[in-house]
Amino acid sequence: MTAPHQPSVPSTRLTYAHVLRSEWTKFWSVPSTWWTLGALVVVIIGFGLISNSSASATAGATIRATQPTSAAFTVGQLVMAILAVLVITGEFTSGEIKTSLLAAPGRWRMLAAKAAIVAVIGFAVTFVAIYIAMLCGWPMISSFATDDRFTAAGLRVIAGAGLGVALVAVMALGIGTLVRNGALAIGIVVVVQFILMAVFGGINIHWMHVVVGYLPAGAIRGLSAPPSAANAAVDIFTFGKSLWVSLLWAFVPLLAGAVVLRKSDI
Repeated sequence: MTAPHQPSVPSTRLTYAHVLRSEWTKFWSVPSTWWTLGALVVVIIGFGLISNSSASATAGATIRATQPTSAAFTVGQLVMAILAVLVITGEFTSGEIKTSLLAAPGRWRMLAAKAAIVAVIGFAVTFVAIYIAMLCGWPMISSFATDDRFTAAGLRVIAGAGLGVALVAVMALGIGTLVRNGALAIGIVVVVQFILMAVFGGINIHWMHVVVGYLPAGAIRGLSAPPSAANAAVDIFTFGKSLWVSLLWAFVPLLAGAVVLRKSDI
């Protein structure tokens, strides 16, 4: 006697693409995401215009169109870092992390998806905001600055600034995953990203200026600095060296957070 035919059951294997889509939807469904990204745009454009308005011609120095506005991304780093911290710690606070991990048993996939999202969004928003600030601020400095708004060198400076913000966001996400407390994570990011830089950079000792280049804020400066700046300053690295130092600062906390998340009982 022939057994009745059993209909095939479609595979429901969860892939990274599924997790990424889910995290993407979750990211945009939170109202604070929109407010924070709006604040990021306003801060970068506002500080960029302020930098342009205060710029002036200096004897023997070359000022480029991208130079004053790209400095504004330093403030944008903090805004994007706060958003990245809240992306993960908000789930721990609300208890939603349990649902997220049940939906994505491979915990590393969830964290990798969050990292990809905050990095891509941080880069894209920063790039667009700095470019808008540069275009709007150009009339303020056009009489004495070099126009690199539409050159490959100018675009590299702006892209480097966006990359720096993206890597700071990944680092902040990793720190948030490790400590699971929003306020504590933001405090750690502020110390690592800003206070250490101010302490070491404010002391006029050669070896301290060398250390500054290896701090996250110091390494990121080389991502958006022209080659001439790296050659002129001991604490500003070339793009390649800045990139690998910044990648270490970004992904070591993220990988540590992934290990802790995988071993913990949520």
